[in-house]
Amino acid sequence: MDINMPVIDLGKYYLRDVCCEDYLDLFDIVRHDEVTRYLTYDSLKTPLEALYMIEEFNLKRPSMGLPVGYAIVSKKEHKMIGMIEFHTYYKNINACEIGFILHPNYQKKGIMHKALNEMIELGFNHLGLNKIIAACVDLNEASRNLILGCGFKYEHVEYSAFELENEFRNIEYYSIYNYERMM
Repeated sequence: MDINMPVIDLGKYYLRDVCCEDYLDLFDIVRHDEVTRYLTYDSLKTPLEALYMIEEFNLKRPSMGLPVGYAIVSKKEHKMIGMIEFHTYYKNINACEIGFILHPNYQKKGIMHKALNEMIELGFNHLGLNKIIAACVDLNEASRNLILGCGFKYEHVEYSAFELENEFRNIEYYSIYNYERMM
């Protein structure tokens, strides 16, 4: 698997590797409760927490055989407005799980739809994956609609797998296979 990822042009936006210099932009994204509401971590309280996330998670991924992850960057504002990344690799089935976040000011504009479609292409054509997995909390309609809109199919649910607002919530898993795209 070639984990050196190319820069991808999305029109008004582009995808490039996340780097430490993105930490203030990342903080601006993940300080919002509406962004982290359905994630496995809480909103960040300080910019240093965002720098820690980049250093400890993104920049250590290559040692695990994964790309560092993409910053979604606004060409107009020259800043990161979101992230999309393959965060978990399942070697036994040659599959990756994907995750994504987007600043609230940029949601519902089709940006993440473009980014996710590009990641699907990269996953199959650049990384040589057989399968890409996406998961979301059962209450997260926006993510579910995005995932389904990009061609993923429902696979299974893990019941009571995630605590949200003092209640355990279900995690829904979706997948897309490389062979499905060839039919």
